[in-house]
Amino acid sequence: MQNLYNPTDEIIETMYASRPFIFKPGQIRPIEDKATANHIVNEWGTRGIVALDYGDDTKKALGGGTVKEQKANAGIKANKAFRRKMIIEHNQMNEANKIQRLPYVHPTEKLIVYAKAEGIQLISPYEVSDETQKELNAQRAENRELNSMLREQGNQIKDLLEIVKAGGMQAPEMKSSTELDAEAKAKEIEAMVDKCNSYTRKDHFKTWLDQNLEAVKLWPEDAKSEVRKKHTDLVGGEQLKI
Repeated sequence: MQNLYNPTDEIIETMYASRPFIFKPGQIRPIEDKATANHIVNEWGTRGIVALDYGDDTKKALGGGTVKEQKANAGIKANKAFRRKMIIEHNQMNEANKIQRLPYVHPTEKLIVYAKAEGIQLISPYEVSDETQKELNAQRAENRELNSMLREQGNQIKDLLEIVKAGGMQAPEMKSSTELDAEAKAKEIEAMVDKCNSYTRKDHFKTWLDQNLEAVKLWPEDAKSEVRKKHTDLVGGEQLKI
């Protein structure tokens, strides 16, 4: 058996092997299976859960106090570090979203509590312009349409093969899935190049480029040259390196 201790001021809930484990603030809970206890400490130690051994509440620790008190302080520090990490990552995400003109992501109620407790200010909500929102919606619609076309193409090929098989006919020579994927990818790139060339405003083009830069880096050279040319025309300065 292993005692697990929650020295923090929040309820910590976890699950292992389909069993729920709830640790209330200040609660010491005995766990019969030591392997389960080790798993919970490994997974939730960053939230503040610590393992207590027999005698920790009376055994003196180096630097003063008991071993239990020392472990409790370590758990509280881990919990505070976890809270700060969550807040900072949320702020960084919204900072990146604002630069890319993406919608603001609202914090959860728990994150708001963390921010107040740690004295860290969450980034305030901002609004995406109507034009940018329309552009984002259009891009999402294009992606949905492309995915729908690919699914339809796959279903047509499947239906044709079943008809040929049922009729005892020799299946016609068909393109491999790799060839079909390559054709679909080429059409997708062609559509995105057309989209790139349709921009007349620098800020709209830069938003599109920020969202698709990693994909553009993998394009064929002739397609990348189109993006470089558009970048030079609208943004100017040093040639885009992709």
